[in-house]
Amino acid sequence: GTSTLGLYDLKRQIDAFGGVDYFRPTLAGGYLPNARVMLANGDIVKSTIDGNTSDPNVGMSGWVYDSNTLFVLDTNQLKTKATVSGVTYFTELGAQYKWDENITDSEDNYTIIKSNLTNTGRWVLLNKHTVNLSAFALEDSNITPIINNINLSRREFNINSDYNFNNTLNIGQDNALINGKTWNILKYAGDGGTDVNLKSLLSVKKTGDQATSRFTLKTLIVDMNQSSYAVGVDAYFLTSQSLLEQVEVRNIADNSIGFRLSKIWYAKIRQCFASGYNANDSLRHGTGVLIDSLLDDYAQVNAIDLDFRLHTLNVGMLINPVSYIYGLNMLNMPTIENCNIGIKVNTTTDTQDYHVRQSVISAYFENNTVDIEWGDSTNTRNRNSKHTWIGCSFDGVYSTVKLWEGHHTFIGCKGMVSLVVGNGAQCELINTPRPKNITGSNITFRDTPLSQVLS
Repeated sequence: GTSTLGLYDLKRQIDAFGGVDYFRPTLAGGYLPNARVMLANGDIVKSTIDGNTSDPNVGMSGWVYDSNTLFVLDTNQLKTKATVSGVTYFTELGAQYKWDENITDSEDNYTIIKSNLTNTGRWVLLNKHTVNLSAFALEDSNITPIINNINLSRREFNINSDYNFNNTLNIGQDNALINGKTWNILKYAGDGGTDVNLKSLLSVKKTGDQATSRFTLKTLIVDMNQSSYAVGVDAYFLTSQSLLEQVEVRNIADNSIGFRLSKIWYAKIRQCFASGYNANDSLRHGTGVLIDSLLDDYAQVNAIDLDFRLHTLNVGMLINPVSYIYGLNMLNMPTIENCNIGIKVNTTTDTQDYHVRQSVISAYFENNTVDIEWGDSTNTRNRNSKHTWIGCSFDGVYSTVKLWEGHHTFIGCKGMVSLVVGNGAQCELINTPRPKNITGSNITFRDTPLSQVLS
């Protein structure tokens, strides 16, 4: 038969090539190099020397952690693990952390985790420049804690599933890319605001009066869940090379706003969507987009390119020129449908000369009660503003345009049914069929091609 010494030798060979058992101090001859044993806390270590009899539960002399087999259920367990330089742990959801004894950054409990065993060093999320939300355990699928604690700057933050949130998500950080991946939904489940203090759901705003640059939010759906006095995406001081792309805000309530853009310069908005549709009724709810130039913050709106689809809203786009608005451009044929008012521009008081100074708009309007209302019927002051409407499509059935201020030129447009031009406005129609119903006298018509007119 096999001798006792032969059985021990066989056991040592098994331990060296994948067999894992708790450490046995009585193993004859000790452990071979690369033999794995399990510690009392469940960690797995491997021997680095031959004949190893040192107990790794007491000290790691002659042992190293097996980085391929170290697991924790979550980051809370990670806080109690031994802090050995270079050791790597995987959480149950796939996040990978490495101990770095030289880092003393503030912890956020997601990408940087402080150990309960020492004040120096941190557990650091590997591949920290690309963070997948699915790698973190979230209570009730609520992402509010992680969004508001993590440093998003210089990271691609992937929202790769549907989640709830119950408070403002502060996402306004430079060089951040927040990506919904496959049109994932963030559904709001918190309280609304008040009529004097609207609740921001996704807040693209830094603390203080600071610009947010090179920020991107894309391919994401925000479900406002009919929250009252709320703003779905609240962008303040969004500047150079910032982008909102394919962001959808739905379920906007009567007193709420889908997108609010204020003090915004040189940013781009592409293929975004806002809807006030409510499955419980056939009414038009809320405001899709508010462009707001706040006077007290000198919040001019300059050189922005807007591309929205706005549907089933009380007001599709509301422009509030409390301060100047320059270079308002909508050139990618945004669509505005089934709204009480498609585009509404507020009139400031006669003592102020603030307005939209110039704009170029090419848009599609359908089934709105009023497609465009520029200014207010109470306006009695001519304002030196220039607005060019190029190739706009009106539905030819309900289309109504009301112009109370500014100079408006419609070139190559079609389908306008009713046109109202107040005393504070002027209107030119070039290669644009005459509306059936016309009110006002400050209107000129040019039916010849523009090239011939200019020659």
